[in-house]
Amino acid sequence: MAGGIVNQARGTPDRERGYALLMVLVAVGLVAILLAQMEAGARGAAKIAGGLHDRAEAQAVADGAVWQALWQVIPGRDGSWPADTRIHPLTIGGQKVGVSIEDLADRVNINRDSAAAVAVLLAADGVSGADAAAIGAMIVDWRSLNPAKENLGAKLPEHRAAGLPYGPPNEDYQNLAELELVLGMTPKIARSLAHRVTIYSYGQPRLAAARDRVELDALKTALETQPSPPLNAPSVFFYEITSRAKSGAATAFRDAVFRVDMNAANQGKFWRLLDWN
Repeated sequence: MAGGIVNQARGTPDRERGYALLMVLVAVGLVAILLAQMEAGARGAAKIAGGLHDRAEAQAVADGAVWQALWQVIPGRDGSWPADTRIHPLTIGGQKVGVSIEDLADRVNINRDSAAAVAVLLAADGVSGADAAAIGAMIVDWRSLNPAKENLGAKLPEHRAAGLPYGPPNEDYQNLAELELVLGMTPKIARSLAHRVTIYSYGQPRLAAARDRVELDALKTALETQPSPPLNAPSVFFYEITSRAKSGAATAFRDAVFRVDMNAANQGKFWRLLDWN
């Protein structure tokens, strides 16, 4: 009996040491897990920070290319770039970027050109002939000061009849997003049309610079179906400048529209930023 008591007493410290060792091992394991989580978190944060850096750098390069292109396209400069939509490669801050320039006199202007010219573009995008003519007329009615609607067009009564709480503002389009508000328009048609038209241009369309056959036909129709606009003022230009830059895994874009007026009376203030996307 006495021996059993002694053995039991001797076993108690052994069990306590075993428990202590187990607790140490558990603690070490928990610390290892915590360190692993902290390391993974640090790697994730570093990856996010690297991605943010790449995106910021790519956007800065794309923006810089736009301003460089604006300087390069100034008319009359030696070696100035033509506004012909070709891609010009640049290196800014060690990063590669491509930038293109388009003279917006090459596009149909929905603030100036006829419904028939717009209908040519709509038909090329798959809108049926009758629908294309009607939407073209409603696009013109949106901006027209004439209180009477065009044939197939729409003014305030037609918008109200369609259940819309608004009508045409009867003034020039301020941006291409307004196309989606025109009666009969769908978001898909508006987005497609927005890539082929402009609200910025001056004077007569330039047929020779049309980007493709569809736009050439639309510009020809514009000239045939409305009073001849004045010839281009030689000192005023509207340019759309588009850039694409890449840094690491990040890609950035910039699209801007400038009005460039080379009139000497401007005293050096020859450009104005009209759009920045």
